[in-house]
Amino acid sequence: MISCNQPDDKPEKQRKGKNIMEKATMTVKELQTHLGVGRVTAYQLCNSTGFPTIRIGRKVLISCEGLKRWLAEKEGESNAENK
Repeated sequence: MISCNQPDDKPEKQRKGKNIMEKATMTVKELQTHLGVGRVTAYQLCNSTGFPTIRIGRKVLISCEGLKRWLAEKEGESNAENK
């Protein structure tokens, strides 16, 4: 499951009383970790059509919700091919 929580992944109540919202985006480095892919593959995904990226200047961010939808879509395509 894709988790875009803060790096310590503690529930909000356990984060020293701070009101920290769940992250809406992740970095390319975080994407690498979540998908278990290398840097080049992560950037190739980010540059592919339909991948949920947000570009702010040169910075590339990935929408967590968009990534979940994209993965579900790819999983459906893969399952349809295997039938």
